[in-house]
Amino acid sequence: MRAASYGPDLLTGTNRTFEVDAGDWDATTGCTVAASADEAKLGSQSLKSTLATETTSFRRTLARISPANVGMSVSKTYEVEYWIKHAGTFAGTTCSIYNRNLDGSSVNAITTVNPSTSWQMVVARITLGAVDLSGLVEVYASGTIPDQNDICYIDEVRIREVL
Repeated sequence: MRAASYGPDLLTGTNRTFEVDAGDWDATTGCTVAASADEAKLGSQSLKSTLATETTSFRRTLARISPANVGMSVSKTYEVEYWIKHAGTFAGTTCSIYNRNLDGSSVNAITTVNPSTSWQMVVARITLGAVDLSGLVEVYASGTIPDQNDICYIDEVRIREVL
């Protein structure tokens, strides 16, 4: 079996390591993402996701980015990877990579790690359909919904086309 080969990393600068700001990453209503020096896997900052909303369904999305904004294309497969840890209290039981369509449906929902206070890598492959390009790639809390004000840190994010 031949090892997979990859295209270049589509995320650059602040979209990957958050050394300056949160780049093109954002959060759902009532939640925040920001570059933070509180924790870092690579460099001196990471993306701090604070799940402050009182609406439980919104606390599932830890961070999200538009596939179109980072140069992803329809009908191509991408490997998405990131490192994640929580700040000591996190009620969510698992974290995933989701490709969420704008209509709210999701495809390629891949649960890969139970977050802890140690950095853990999450890797998953997603293939974009025609409606996915206008959706979002999300770091998502599947399983139990995190509590209000839970905090997670995300760092060293990479999105590469599988060739």
